[in-house]
Amino acid sequence: MKCKKAGKRFFSVLLTAGMLFGTLSVPAFADGGQNISFSDVKDTDWFYDSVQYVCENGLMNGTGDSSFSPDGTTTRGMIVTILYRMENSPATDSDVTFTDVSAGQYYADAVAWANENDIVNGYGSGAFGPDDPITREQMA
Repeated sequence: MKCKKAGKRFFSVLLTAGMLFGTLSVPAFADGGQNISFSDVKDTDWFYDSVQYVCENGLMNGTGDSSFSPDGTTTRGMIVTILYRMENSPATDSDVTFTDVSAGQYYADAVAWANENDIVNGYGSGAFGPDDPITREQMA
């Protein structure tokens, strides 16, 4: 795993996303940012500003047209997609090599990029586990 110096904002967003969305379950991230108009996120919720930040900056878009699912489970595919978007969704030089990551999935380019840059390695059996809940150990 290669470590690169990153600003405080990167780590703040990453940690906030990991803690806040430690329970997102539906893998429905669309490209681009959006304003908060989720039925399950109220302006009085303690996480409202964080949700607004990740949506306005195109890092996350929720789990459906009107839901964000702040009480769901965060998956490995979601976290890799957030990291990929934090890097402005760079082009990849390779295709996905994991047996359980199909082209066309919202996380496919992100997984290819992260693997290409030694950010993720999968499970060693040829699988990445994009829909598996991410653990704290894997996040670190």
